[in-house]
Amino acid sequence: MQSDDAQRKGNSFFIRTEAHFTLNFLVYIHNIFLNQRSSEADRFPYWSYDVKFVEEGTFQIAFNEKWNYLIGQLAEQPKNDQLIFYENSEFFYKGLFQETKENEAQFIEIKQSFLIWWKSFAGCFVIERTIDNHLHEKVYQSLTAAVIQSGKELKGELQISLVYDKVHFAVESEHSYFAVLPISDFYLSKNDLLDRLQNCIN
Repeated sequence: MQSDDAQRKGNSFFIRTEAHFTLNFLVYIHNIFLNQRSSEADRFPYWSYDVKFVEEGTFQIAFNEKWNYLIGQLAEQPKNDQLIFYENSEFFYKGLFQETKENEAQFIEIKQSFLIWWKSFAGCFVIERTIDNHLHEKVYQSLTAAVIQSGKELKGELQISLVYDKVHFAVESEHSYFAVLPISDFYLSKNDLLDRLQNCIN
């Protein structure tokens, strides 16, 4: 989705929002992991079967490495998203799950469960449309005003990768004109959102 305001004024700066398979699948795995370690289990998805993950410290390190690897890939080659998701299941399995036959079967079910949800109207479709044209335009206008006031130049396309929930285990490396944001930030953390987007523009 691009800002209509940019197109109307002939501006060379655009914002594109998209929800990627790979990052949202990592969030899906991340939430199953957190739910198994919490009495509340209040994150989506709720997974009733016991999954054997690696130890928490190992999980955090591996998750952070995978998260930032994907960000690097998507920032440079967004089309790699589905290629990685469909053809590199080991990337999501190894390092996060204990490698046993039972766990491998669990992982296959988790991936299939994610895919069914993601391809339904309740999955990717809803996430991308949560940021409607009006909200998208407000973010565009607020960001351009703040960046111009700071003396920076706006050009090209800012890519925003939407994820359906916040993550706890990722310390993101910075990439120019690329940001990963949970959809809740557009409604609950607008000031922080603008700060993060400004930091991407360099």
